[in-house]
Order: sequence, then C-alpha cells, then structure tokens
Amino acid sequence: MNTKSPVLPWINEILLRINFNNLPHGIIISGPDGIGKKNSS
Repeated sequence: MNTKSPVLPWINEILLRINFNNLPHGIIISGPDGIGKKNSS
C-alpha cells in the first residue's frame, strides 16, 4: 500500500503507524468538533 498522501500530507505519520496486515474491524477516531470525524454518507 502506498502510505504517502499527496492530498493530506499530515496523515502520513498516522498511515505509517497502521499495521495493514493486521487491521482491526473498527478504528475509533476522536477529537474536537469540526475536524471531519463525521461520516458524510
């Protein structure tokens, strides 16, 4: 998997920490309002 994101360069460190060979069935993302946690679908 390509872990470099040209659109969101700040996420590169997060992507490097995820073990994609042993990915959990869910990931909880938390933080303050307004950072884009809500699913838009």
